[in-house]
Amino acid sequence: MAGQEILLQRPVGWARAYRPAWLLIIPRPAHPEDVAVDTSLHSLAKLAARVLLMLLFLVSGLGKLSDPAATQGYMAAMGLPGILLWPTILFEIGTALCILLGLQTRAVAAVLAAFSLVTAFIFHHQLADPVQQIMFLKNLAIAGGFLLLACSGPGRYSVDARRGKP
Repeated sequence: MAGQEILLQRPVGWARAYRPAWLLIIPRPAHPEDVAVDTSLHSLAKLAARVLLMLLFLVSGLGKLSDPAATQGYMAAMGLPGILLWPTILFEIGTALCILLGLQTRAVAAVLAAFSLVTAFIFHHQLADPVQQIMFLKNLAIAGGFLLLACSGPGRYSVDARRGKP
């Protein structure tokens, strides 16, 4: 049959049976409502997201401890009182540990999303400078990650889940 397409009927389940092995680790929900089911893979991904998101705040808080005078000078140059240094250090380290442990994750993630937005507008508002523009967008992306975490929760591997508050 030259010039005509031949349509083949494939049995149900064919696509799953013939997917490459690396695709088999990605769960496919049978129904849209199944997306809300928190599988072990989802919880591992949430744990990885929590670790990656909190690293920035932990390193930043510890970095401020290494040279508090320089950080106070930078804050003063941006119009912020130097007295905010120690509360900022405690906030960054404390919230990073809460996110890492999955403790009060939804609330802390929402607060960190707001903090990321505020710091973007205070410290990275010179968008004509390409470096500041990237830092501004980085903060927006981090805020987006925290908003997702606030909405989806910490997953099984968290203090919140152990306390029955996933």
